[in-house]
Amino acid sequence: MWYDGRKDLPPNAPDTDAPKSPTSKRSVGYATSRDGLRWTRHGKNPVYGDDAGGVHVIRTESCYIMVYESHIGTKIAGSRDGLSWKSSGILVKPTGTPVDKHGHVTPFLLVEKSRSLLLLFAGAANAPTWNRNSIARISLEGEVLKKLIGCE
Repeated sequence: MWYDGRKDLPPNAPDTDAPKSPTSKRSVGYATSRDGLRWTRHGKNPVYGDDAGGVHVIRTESCYIMVYESHIGTKIAGSRDGLSWKSSGILVKPTGTPVDKHGHVTPFLLVEKSRSLLLLFAGAANAPTWNRNSIARISLEGEVLKKLIGCE
């Protein structure tokens, strides 16, 4: 399982008990479980930085692909082993319209086995409070992953 977290929160976060820092960033951790109830964190956590949050990881025939949220759009990274990741930058930028003017959240990449269908679903953030999102369905070119990910 890949998950996002942070060691502290931004100064304007509402939790008064949490540690705060103006340099707060999210990272991606990795954990394994045999039963889905008891989890063991990987010894080299975090396995990825880049202020990645809302991560979704899929496995292809030759590598792992991670999509993740950012304020500038949905980003993408690749890995051969699921532990060492290489960023390929922005996969999809916000449209610039009010529907996603605050970015994309919790992306989900759907790849049909034949790769004839490649879809990205993301929360389109139209408000800074993140409670008025809509779901965006974005069709991607089948070759986009080969171009963006160095592990294929």
